[in-house]
Amino acid sequence: MALLLLLGLGLWRSAEDEVPASRTRPGPRGPKTSSRARPQPVSGERALDDSPRSMGAPSHAGALVVEVLSKDAPLPGASVQLYARQPAELLSFPAQWIGVDSGVTGADGRWTPPVAPGSYYVTVHAEGLAPGYVTVVQPPGPARTRVRLNLERAAELSGLILEKETGKPIENAEILVTPPGVMSAPQARPDSPEDEGLLATSNEAGEFMLSGLAPGTYRVEAQASGYARVEIPVFGIPQSRLTLELSRSGQLEGTVVHADGAPAPGAEVSTTSSQYDATVLTDGEGHFAIDVPPGTYTVSSRQGEETGVLDAVAVDEGDRVRGLRVTLGAGARLSGTMLRKDGSPVIGAKVETWRRMAGSSGLAHRSRALAVTDEHGAFTLGPLAPGTHVPGVALPQRGRYRPPPVTLAAGEHASVVWTCEPRDDVTCQVPEATEGSAQPALAAIRGRVLHPLGIPVGRIEVIIPSGDRKEGWNYYSDFTGDRFDLRGLAPGLKHFAVKAEDMAATVAVELQPGELKELEVTVTPGVTMKGRLIDEASRQPLENGWVHHPLIYMRNTMGRGGTGKDGRFSFAGVQPGEFLLKVTRGTQQGILRGAPSTTHPVKVLPDQDNDVGDIIVPTP
Repeated sequence: MALLLLLGLGLWRSAEDEVPASRTRPGPRGPKTSSRARPQPVSGERALDDSPRSMGAPSHAGALVVEVLSKDAPLPGASVQLYARQPAELLSFPAQWIGVDSGVTGADGRWTPPVAPGSYYVTVHAEGLAPGYVTVVQPPGPARTRVRLNLERAAELSGLILEKETGKPIENAEILVTPPGVMSAPQARPDSPEDEGLLATSNEAGEFMLSGLAPGTYRVEAQASGYARVEIPVFGIPQSRLTLELSRSGQLEGTVVHADGAPAPGAEVSTTSSQYDATVLTDGEGHFAIDVPPGTYTVSSRQGEETGVLDAVAVDEGDRVRGLRVTLGAGARLSGTMLRKDGSPVIGAKVETWRRMAGSSGLAHRSRALAVTDEHGAFTLGPLAPGTHVPGVALPQRGRYRPPPVTLAAGEHASVVWTCEPRDDVTCQVPEATEGSAQPALAAIRGRVLHPLGIPVGRIEVIIPSGDRKEGWNYYSDFTGDRFDLRGLAPGLKHFAVKAEDMAATVAVELQPGELKELEVTVTPGVTMKGRLIDEASRQPLENGWVHHPLIYMRNTMGRGGTGKDGRFSFAGVQPGEFLLKVTRGTQQGILRGAPSTTHPVKVLPDQDNDVGDIIVPTP
């Protein structure tokens, strides 16, 4: 089975290999009506028999060895819930997660259910701790896939729901918190079991509180009757109180039909203005209803290879605009290639389009289609509604390329070739030396990132420290897919870090002038590193200190480099090895601006949480 595991997933390994998963997720938000009853918990490890568990796993099937820890010690008595994905292929959507088994860990902290090949979601609950979760793929055959979850102390999220127009509190607003899962499309909902979200309702003062959360990133949604829904796709926890403002809404109602007039159940409907967008699916009769703030909207729909669109649909506060009819027809496509001046491909660039509202020179909405350039620089966008589309390209190193508009008719397939310049992005730098130049030619690194078992990753983040760049400052690059391409590097010994999902790798490579180095990088699970800063003079914890290492502190590394009153810092996803940590008084900006700092050697060991102890910070 060809697999592309996306951000937030676990890793399958056979032959008693592990799937570390220190992240945790909230528990169920209460009983839900379901035609399938959850299996009764079974304790410990059981024989692999022919009983009708785990999607009919036969006696020759494999098994999941779920190992639950707390503070790196086995945790007996923890409740484990197992969901199976239908369809099993992680890139197939829409999908459904079905509860297929449950159990309780034994004295050794393990529970071992038999499973057939497929994709599974494992959640663990234990009193006084935040639940743990991991997505795992079971390979064909009798493999025993080992899953390790280290439960942490639960955190809380509290906040306030207010009416945007008046600032008044909103009572009975619903707040849903869901950890990220497999993403079917940009801004889509996480692909995870519905029962694993956490739901709260605001009181008469607009206040809410959610408990049972673990440090990590979550999706937060809030909605209330008569108001437009608000979503925060990525929200970090723990964090201080959250305040969300909901706008008074009107409602758009209508039907999506095919060209022959037949209703289109399950079609995606998007309403977009310059200030707000929302997406729903039609019901069994092709009907839809969406609450939106007052404004003028484009209402678009797509299903399979068909698209339809209505322009300039206006709605006022409290209005119900009924009778909208979106007719689907053949969708258009835009394909092309993103190149440098020398003809080499630009890898990992994100391409999307904005469609102009009919009769207007302004932009109406961003197309729901998004593409990423592959190893050949190629991409395809579609299906697209007919009309004039304004493409945009987000280059991996924060630059933008803006191609000319493209007008597409229904069913048309247009092809383009775009060439970017170094002024657009360092990614577009051609590594060859300029003839007669006294400066050494810049070099480049291109490569592929793999899991330890050779499974391609779905998203890559790269950081190059300031000392290894010609410009003298750190930069981050994001690539979608399993390949990366770094340009504009000064020759010499280079160090950089690659992060993919919950794993990372550090790389050292020697570059010659003008060289394009090809690499294959294997990422591995990281561990936790924590410690405390102590002021040398007072021998008390150092408040407002900062700990930094360019190959550890990546944008999405969960942790805290700045110290509070207790002087403590922590990082997750750290690669084992020996490091020199840079410590300064004040903030991260102090390090970046050259404030006095000291270096301290630490050693990070694999397969455990690492407490590097107290670091004495000299008095200035």
